[in-house]
Amino acid sequence: MLQRGPTVPALGHPLRERLAALRMRVLSTAGRQSDALAVFEDVWGGLAKELGADPSTELRAAGDRGAHRTAAGSATGIGSDPVYEPLRYRLRFPAMAVTMASGEGTRMELVRTVTLLTRWLEEYGPGDYRQLAPPAGREAIDTVTEGKFPLHPDVQAWLALHDGSAYERPSPAGAFVPIDYALLDTARMRQGLRDMEEEVARAMSEGDEEYVVGTMADVCWVPVAANHTGGLLVVDHRDGPGHGAVLEVDPSIGLEGVRRWDSLSHLFDSVLDALVHSRPLLSGSGVPAVPRVHATGPVPPHVVWELHRG
Repeated sequence: MLQRGPTVPALGHPLRERLAALRMRVLSTAGRQSDALAVFEDVWGGLAKELGADPSTELRAAGDRGAHRTAAGSATGIGSDPVYEPLRYRLRFPAMAVTMASGEGTRMELVRTVTLLTRWLEEYGPGDYRQLAPPAGREAIDTVTEGKFPLHPDVQAWLALHDGSAYERPSPAGAFVPIDYALLDTARMRQGLRDMEEEVARAMSEGDEEYVVGTMADVCWVPVAANHTGGLLVVDHRDGPGHGAVLEVDPSIGLEGVRRWDSLSHLFDSVLDALVHSRPLLSGSGVPAVPRVHATGPVPPHVVWELHRG
């Protein structure tokens, strides 16, 4: 009898992708698509953790076939494709995310999601894909907070994949996080944190801390994205239940530390799900924003977000 999981004797070592692909085909042919996808997820996680690598073409193809059978009749959106179905499978069963709730689990979930997002952008938003910078080095990542406090594991994992999404500026591409946010590199994160510290110090010296600290600036807010209006997305590093949450600060529209996502991993999950399904995401001001691919003009196709005000 076929067993679930990549560590059964028939597979041997969990990173043997050819055998994993064969096992997935057998499970899928037998109508056990969820078990086939479980093999794909387990092997993919092992590859990312041990080797920092993506699955081979053969293993991806096997995963696509299993996902396609599982998702028959599912909704489609811009760039909808069976290759993204393993993510949809997880999103349909939120309880699966509970097992990824801390430490290494959340880091691996972010790596998986960003890998899927990168592949989507490469195919459907090449302008954005071209803006994804190479990985940041360990030394650069360690300098973001300049030793004041540990950088959140989600931020470290993202930077280890891409040092921001503004590789070639100026360009409207790369701002694929709503609304029009481009991810910052390590140098701009470090400078952004310094700016936060200066603003807090100014507010305290002028007696304005109750109007600024924790609303417009905080010494434990690490900026991770910026838009053209001066808005910032920051990852909250304060102790407490909000640790790791992504907040939005944009004085131009009156946003004062509005909580947008529970984590950076949640941000990427939400963006990818919106792109794949053409689903709106609520902006910080509560207005739905719908993604589309802008494919005219000199800039290669890239994601833009259109506000729908009712």
